[in-house]
Amino acid sequence: MRFFRLPRFGTGKKGAPSLLSGERLKLTLIALVLLFVSFAISLYLFFPSDALKERVEWEVRTQTPAQLQIGKLDLEFPLSFKGRDVVVKDGIPGRPSLEIASAVLKPAWGTLVGSNPGISFQAEFQGGRVEGTARKKGDLQAYLKGVRFNEPLMKGSSMTAAGTLAEGHFKGAVPLRNGTETELDLRFEQVQVNGLDAIGAGASALSLGTVRLKASGRSNSLKVDEFVASGGELEASGSGSILVFNPMERSRINLNLELRPTQDMDSNLKEMLNLFLKPSRDGSSRLRITGTLASPAVR
Repeated sequence: MRFFRLPRFGTGKKGAPSLLSGERLKLTLIALVLLFVSFAISLYLFFPSDALKERVEWEVRTQTPAQLQIGKLDLEFPLSFKGRDVVVKDGIPGRPSLEIASAVLKPAWGTLVGSNPGISFQAEFQGGRVEGTARKKGDLQAYLKGVRFNEPLMKGSSMTAAGTLAEGHFKGAVPLRNGTETELDLRFEQVQVNGLDAIGAGASALSLGTVRLKASGRSNSLKVDEFVASGGELEASGSGSILVFNPMERSRINLNLELRPTQDMDSNLKEMLNLFLKPSRDGSSRLRITGTLASPAVR
């Protein structure tokens, strides 16, 4: 009786490695490694960074009201791009440019298969950082932490609002478009209004402490779900709505605020506040802010 024998995978001809031999597998792996290394070296040496830099600047300029200038763009390992000396202009006249020391962009691998690919990004600026993802169709998620700011309250005004954006989260689209959902959650710390001596106040600064802002909406209409300032010389709470237009200074606001001076508030500043806003029995004052961001009106 004959038994079936499995075929023997030998070396074939003497001295020649077979398909499954260790020698041939080793040679194949070495060839693949050399191919990858040569490809990586060629990519890094001859990558057209200037062309990509111009493309990124053009995309931002055509898709948003902002302008982007990248001093230098390098390809790094693993596949990512690092920009240095980045300058962002938000398109609002009179606003200073935002300078970013470095920013890293890389593909968001889970989004590359489909019609709406994206990138992940992270950047360090003004003492803090931002990271998130941006998609081809404008969808944006961003997380901010520890970003310092000092911005004018109104165009042409010497008064500024300064502090630190301790934590922030934005989810929506840039620019806003019909049908998009927007979520905004910001927490500011050590907020104060500077330059009050220019309007004759006894103190040059007013502390607002910690400020929390939450807003949500659809398309270009945003509802202010929560606005609270606590722990400072002047406490506040409010709600309202914002209609966002392009450019941003045309956006219309409708906010209702309640102000409550504390015992730490400068007496001269408190008297000045009472001249403009009649306080109620509990000492609080109400005001309404309407108009545009460029020219708000207080009632």
